[in-house]
Amino acid sequence: MYRSILTNPQKELLKSVFKPLRRQLRKHDPFDILEAIAFVAVTGCQWRKLLVSMKRLTDGQNGEPTVGIIDSQSVRIGLPDSESGVDGGKRVKGIKRHLVVDKNGWPLGVYVTTANVHDTKGAVKLLSHIFPNYQKIKLIKGDRGYRGYKTTGA
Repeated sequence: MYRSILTNPQKELLKSVFKPLRRQLRKHDPFDILEAIAFVAVTGCQWRKLLVSMKRLTDGQNGEPTVGIIDSQSVRIGLPDSESGVDGGKRVKGIKRHLVVDKNGWPLGVYVTTANVHDTKGAVKLLSHIFPNYQKIKLIKGDRGYRGYKTTGA
């Protein structure tokens, strides 16, 4: 389901410590609980990543995506006191949602800015959050709004 963050010597040490507890806790293996706690501690409880990985595995794909697709959408906001900007190309006053998905359309990350932020500037912030969480991504595809912007994965 997810890659362990513990080394093999660490696993063996912990299994020996938890061996006496296995009889007392019948519903869940204590080692599995510790692995889940370590996963949450390292990833910051990124349920989105875990759910995307599980869905990809059930579809017969690798759990980690290697390609991302990025795009943005400018939308009007209804609250008068909200921070907003004007997207001159689309003539929209509001906010802009920057989104990266895998090839199946499963969201990998979202970053929200005011509508006047250019796609490439929003991409820098969004991708700085994507690459540490999805280290196998080697290619990001985007439309002409990202023309001239180049980056590499981790």
